[in-house]
Amino acid sequence: PLIKNDNFRMILNSSILDILVVVFILYFAVIEHKEKLIALGVSSKNFFRNVFYGVIGYIAIIPVLILVLAVIAFFANMFKYVPEKQAVVELFLKEKDTRFLFYTSIFAAVLGPIIEELFFRGFMYNAFKKRIGIFWAMLITAATFAALHAHAVGFLPIMVLGMLLAYLYEKTGTLVSSITVHMVHNLSMVFLVFLVKQLGVG
Repeated sequence: PLIKNDNFRMILNSSILDILVVVFILYFAVIEHKEKLIALGVSSKNFFRNVFYGVIGYIAIIPVLILVLAVIAFFANMFKYVPEKQAVVELFLKEKDTRFLFYTSIFAAVLGPIIEELFFRGFMYNAFKKRIGIFWAMLITAATFAALHAHAVGFLPIMVLGMLLAYLYEKTGTLVSSITVHMVHNLSMVFLVFLVKQLGVG
């Protein structure tokens, strides 16, 4: 019966596409170009220290994100612009099937961050860094990361987050810190959406 749920099918399709992206990256890097997994940032070296760096990095950037959001809110209010809710937020607010909500929460807070970090930082950032240097690689991958989230108001905050993710990856040499930040951020957003849903103000 769950497969008959349009929302679940959409998330399931997204999951399958994400898995195919991971397979492509691993095949392209490891099989075609004979790279080791560490070249993509896949390493457990100093795992807990890098998790700690991720948590501290996220806490440190929260004031910046709040400031950016405040500036955006000021200008949106000035121009009477009311942003649309993101599709995934709408799904969380309207969907009542707990199995769907559970799977979508796991996808958003765990699977999504791992897959996106492997692609954007492990694969894309490394490819750009070799050609245009660290700063421009950070900027371009962060901007692409933000643009693909397809939300005008969220573009700058997500881009700032993307810069932090690339910085942590560059400094630690593994994806552990950036995945940690990504998971904490997405988990926080999922929690906020559920809070709004419980309060009935969505």
